[in-house]
Amino acid sequence: MKNKKVKMKSLGTPTVMVFMHGFVDGRCKSAGISQDSGLLNSSYVNGKIELFHKYCSERVDCLETDIAAICTEAQTLLMELESMPAILEENEVPEAENVKFPKKLPISIEEAQVVRAEAREAAKANEAAKQAKANRSQMQKRKTDILQRLVQIRDRIANKETNCRNELSAAVFSLKERFCVYGHGVLLRPVFNYNIPQIELEYEWAFELYNRNHDEMKQKISAVTKKEED
Repeated sequence: MKNKKVKMKSLGTPTVMVFMHGFVDGRCKSAGISQDSGLLNSSYVNGKIELFHKYCSERVDCLETDIAAICTEAQTLLMELESMPAILEENEVPEAENVKFPKKLPISIEEAQVVRAEAREAAKANEAAKQAKANRSQMQKRKTDILQRLVQIRDRIANKETNCRNELSAAVFSLKERFCVYGHGVLLRPVFNYNIPQIELEYEWAFELYNRNHDEMKQKISAVTKKEED
């Protein structure tokens, strides 16, 4: 089931309504510039900041859910990749030397049986070596397939993280725009950027748990794929 897209509420309110809200709050003395901080302050501003924080958490939770399946796949592929060197070593079977047949024909049944036995052993050894070589080739192909898939997973995760941050950044931009319009209504004069609460509109805090959950795996993927790309 596809995840429902997370959106921040109230960002679609027409700016004229936001201005009127600020105008009413300004006339009612329920909004203004704080003398202590120099920031625009009101229940409207504080409420929108709370909504933004809620949106940040929900959007990163959505990102977490979005990449859950490919992260599980990546962990499985990394474990398989780590076991590859040992498997490849186990399949290293030296090719047997060809049996050197005597220049003269065997002079007895016993000598003929010995020659045939040696030939059979050499044939078995050579067959085992060929099979091991085929197995190694198959495993090398599997290793290449794993690395290619890990590159795809790495890029997909990075793309989804970028989309998430872009959406949060867009929400910040929209909020700042509305705060300026609202503040203009409150003060009946332009509101400057330094009057907008900037710190409260940061969103990297929302990625702290996400980073703890995924940084190690992403570092492993980067390490093995970088080695292959180099």
